[in-house]
Amino acid sequence: MESFCEREGRLITLSWSHRDTCICPGDHYEIARDGVRCIDQGESTQDSPELPQVSKISVSYNEKNFLFNPEEIDYVEANDGKVFVYVRREQYAGDFRMSDLEEKLARFGFFRCHRSYIVNMQKVVELVKWTRNSHSLRLAGYEKTDVPLSKGKIQELRSMYEF
Repeated sequence: MESFCEREGRLITLSWSHRDTCICPGDHYEIARDGVRCIDQGESTQDSPELPQVSKISVSYNEKNFLFNPEEIDYVEANDGKVFVYVRREQYAGDFRMSDLEEKLARFGFFRCHRSYIVNMQKVVELVKWTRNSHSLRLAGYEKTDVPLSKGKIQELRSMYEF
């Protein structure tokens, strides 16, 4: 293959395996719905959009590690120096800082509603008003759990969602 390519020949290799394709010499492309795009890391053609990033959140439960898509996460809570991720009313321990997680999840529609909570806004079904300055968020499937909304975040939330 290399000697063929050195003689300015074009070689097209097809494979089901992304890894096998990438070990072949030359540029590497994939056929997508919107056309052909370069899949080499650090390189991109002008006509092709960036490849999607895979973002999973690693959490543990009973000495097992799980990977969740951000969309599956309901909310995140920091308590006693530990960070817990809630998915379908189940609690999982995570090994990260809230600030790092906030940054990573922001592009998936998460909102830091309190210094100890990050909430998936797609899961919020109600803004609960307790007093004039005290609010919380109620999530789908968490009828008995309200996520606190700090006083400083209520205006930011109002401007984001225009209510």
